[in-house]
Amino acid sequence: MKQRNLIITTAVIAVSIALSVIIGFSVLNMADAEPVSPTEHPTVPPSIDPSNSPSAEPTETSSTETPTDGPTEPAKPYDMENTLKELSQADIDQIRASYNGDVKGYYTKFEMNERNRPIEASYFQAIFKQRVGEGIRVMNTEDNRITLSFVLTYEYDGNTEYVLNYLAAKDVKAVFFTSYSYANNYPAVIRRILEEGHILGSMGYALAPNGFVTMSLEEQYQDARRMHEYIYETYGYSMTEFFYGNHAYSNQSMALLTKMGYHVDYYTIDYADSDHSKVIESDVFMQAMTERLHNGAIYSFHTTNTATLIILPALIDSLRSKDFEVGLYN
Repeated sequence: MKQRNLIITTAVIAVSIALSVIIGFSVLNMADAEPVSPTEHPTVPPSIDPSNSPSAEPTETSSTETPTDGPTEPAKPYDMENTLKELSQADIDQIRASYNGDVKGYYTKFEMNERNRPIEASYFQAIFKQRVGEGIRVMNTEDNRITLSFVLTYEYDGNTEYVLNYLAAKDVKAVFFTSYSYANNYPAVIRRILEEGHILGSMGYALAPNGFVTMSLEEQYQDARRMHEYIYETYGYSMTEFFYGNHAYSNQSMALLTKMGYHVDYYTIDYADSDHSKVIESDVFMQAMTERLHNGAIYSFHTTNTATLIILPALIDSLRSKDFEVGLYN
């Protein structure tokens, strides 16, 4: 019995020594391995090469949206003056008495004038400025400047980061209009937009279901003011641009926003690209974005559809090949 116990004890000791040696080698190998550095921003989205022809088909992927509870890092310390102008109830009453409050829908038809600028957009710009003032922008001035703008209401598969990557690679500055919910849930994206020199504009705080202009003037004022102050207090950035997310406007609303210190921005070229689940033929998309090209064009995109990512680098190259300058509003 003593001899049997001695054999068992010896076997246990031998196994323990062997395991210790194996574990020791594993730890040494882990210590010698190269550390893996996290990538700050994605470079190329799955199945998309920005150098490829825009005829490639979009790849449908599932949403990886991971909203946060709001900004957690220190805000970018912009040294900016707050441009928001405070309005009194008397100011709002004066706007109500002086401007038409009918809600109308903005859209652009395809007919062009002799300078190859959309007739309807030219009309809107002239009428808006005549009735409301100079704070309305439908097009750039009549030169070769093209501006790209992007609407941010929700995120899909990190697409906005890819858009920012492409803009950085092409050395292009653009305009991004954000809602409160997006800015609150994706602070890293908002900081990157600001740090890389793009314009950040407002679509208001609440995104009212029937549109910003369907609220009373007092509600519009408080909503726009609340959004402005949130961005200024959180990111140190004073917004000067406003976009009606559902394309509905009124003269009263535009007058209110311009008196608050905003430009009200429209567009001349857009596409139905807001739905991430909608499969858009990229060659058709590209054709639609180029066949209506004109001096002073302002493009409106959403970052949620994969087709936007596919055509963006090629679109910028195409615009430049036609001697257009792609940049911020002039």
